[in-house]
Amino acid sequence: MNKVYGMTPNGFEELKETPDLPAGLRIICFGGYGDESEYAVTGQRDSRGRYHAVLMSRFRDGAYFQVRQTLDEHTRPFSKKFGIGFYYDDSMDPMIYSEKEIRVALRRASIIEAYLRKKAADKAAEEAALAARLPVENPHLTPITSETRYDYGCLRKNLVADLKHHFPGVKFSVRKRGHDSVTVEWTDGPSIQSYKKVMDKWEDHKTDHSGDYRDYDPSVFNNVFGGIMYLFEEREWSPEITALVKDIPVWEHLDQRTFLHRLMYTTDIPVGARNLRIEETGVKCGTYESLYKVAFDMPETEQVPEEPSGLKGTPPGSLSIIEYSDKSIALIGETKSIKDRLKAMGGVFNGKLRCGPGWIFHKNKTAELIKEFGLVS
Repeated sequence: MNKVYGMTPNGFEELKETPDLPAGLRIICFGGYGDESEYAVTGQRDSRGRYHAVLMSRFRDGAYFQVRQTLDEHTRPFSKKFGIGFYYDDSMDPMIYSEKEIRVALRRASIIEAYLRKKAADKAAEEAALAARLPVENPHLTPITSETRYDYGCLRKNLVADLKHHFPGVKFSVRKRGHDSVTVEWTDGPSIQSYKKVMDKWEDHKTDHSGDYRDYDPSVFNNVFGGIMYLFEEREWSPEITALVKDIPVWEHLDQRTFLHRLMYTTDIPVGARNLRIEETGVKCGTYESLYKVAFDMPETEQVPEEPSGLKGTPPGSLSIIEYSDKSIALIGETKSIKDRLKAMGGVFNGKLRCGPGWIFHKNKTAELIKEFGLVS
């Protein structure tokens, strides 16, 4: 028979087979991240010589271990505790749970397992519904397939499309760095804060509690459109921004360039911004960043006379609104002559809708569209 070794308080030792354990014997369990609970042996060994245990301490949703556990053939005594695992009580006066307590715990375990099954089913249904809505709510993105799931070209296409959708007019560089990371670079444009609010969803790995590992944890969004382990960002400054360092007030213990970095972290610089400068905010106390801001001017836009309500040049009744999903509506019909107005109102054109080519809007735009164009939903 093969020997089995494991770590103990005395170092690396050979582990002995689990001895005979009485029904009801307390089992002390140590899970990850400080999770600690108590189980009890539910009866005799099974046909494979293993014991089974049921949770006796308070159930916690999201616990490290399940409410019923099978003990392995080399379960160690509590006196040999070392790390995560199950240990039987080998004290001078070990705790033994009564038959009644075991029966109650087993009934409770059945209730908890039923609750967890329902919770998992509800979550699966919710995620399936979200997966069906996402392509409608994000018509600028292309859903992945089993063949394109690991295709970087498809992922890059979606990343670029998302950047253009949320930050129109800004030039981005999207480059792959190694097997599992992508770096996005741009100058001025959106702040790091604004960028991360939009783009962090593309990371399909999450750092664990220890901070040492990056575990694969895709969201529904990632399952539909793809993702990457690391998505890094590098925002460069134009010479006009860099020159603002000289205008930063001099404070003791505060580097001027560091202060400008802190200001720029939350400052969006729109395309076409000019006359960049440092201005006081009018706030007299608080953090350094609350006292000053990066200000700029925008070129004046030509004033266009407001169009009267209705569809000038568009035949009456040539447009209609239909409900497309729980959160979106579709405007279909002769939209070519008013495409600029629809785009300005937040619409996104999609030529492959189930109802034919049209413009997708959030449902909260329904009243505005009806008033603007005299439509009937």
